[in-house]
Amino acid sequence: MKELSSEQLDKLLAETNAEFKQRDRPPMQKEELAAGIRLSYQLSWVLLAGAVICAGLLVYVLTQVPWNTYVLYNGRGRTNVHMYLYTLLVAPVGLGIFTGLSRRPKGGTIPYSQRKLSVALVVLIVLFVVGIQIVGAYSYLANGMQ
Repeated sequence: MKELSSEQLDKLLAETNAEFKQRDRPPMQKEELAAGIRLSYQLSWVLLAGAVICAGLLVYVLTQVPWNTYVLYNGRGRTNVHMYLYTLLVAPVGLGIFTGLSRRPKGGTIPYSQRKLSVALVVLIVLFVVGIQIVGAYSYLANGMQ
């Protein structure tokens, strides 16, 4: 993890406390901000692991079925809409974007009271996205192997 200099940390702390003051929240301490930045960086590894798993599933599906394989979607008033393999790109790209966003120092400005909730939410979101990717990969493999 790239450590922030004391000046950068002080500048970020001043910006964060000014924002908190506008929202009528108590100010954040320097140690609390540093802990939040470390937590944000650690959570980015969870997001990166999910992105790698989803990308691995995508590569596996691409090597096992023809590239023009599609799945029919019959929902929300639509009938027989073709969903092609590129829809499996959404999960790894989305998790990759969130990984990059969580590695910014500004991502660590979560108040202490919300940190446990954010850890649980990140883990649950990654598990949900990986689960959806597994279901999607299975459906493409089932349709492509026929």
